Amino acid sequence: MINITIRKEEDKIKFFEAKGHSEQADYGQDIVCSAVSVLFETAGLGLEECGYCDFYKQKHGYMKIDIPKFKNEEESNKCNFLLNTIAKALYEISLEYPKNIIYQEDSKPIKKK
Repeated sequence: MINITIRKEEDKIKFFEAKGHSEQADYGQDIVCSAVSVLFETAGLGLEECGYCDFYKQKHGYMKIDIPKFKNEEESNKCNFLLNTIAKALYEISLEYPKNIIYQEDSKPIKKK
């Protein structure tokens, strides 16, 4: 089972994490694992393209992306569009393969001043 956790603060993604194995098929044949891996890689490459490196950690059965503090609001919006699209794709995969993926999204509300 792959456990995916996404954390948001004020509607912005701050953290992606995937732990475990889907066990949908044998190693190298597992389309669920491949789909999750590709989406995490895409998020990492997208951040790298925006000039943010070293926020992606990966080892067998574990992937994590800590979203950096962005330089400005425009960059934040651009990267969060990408990250929210990836989060939606991960969610949709979890609906198709509920025996293989648990998707969790935690949000912190906007602090009122």
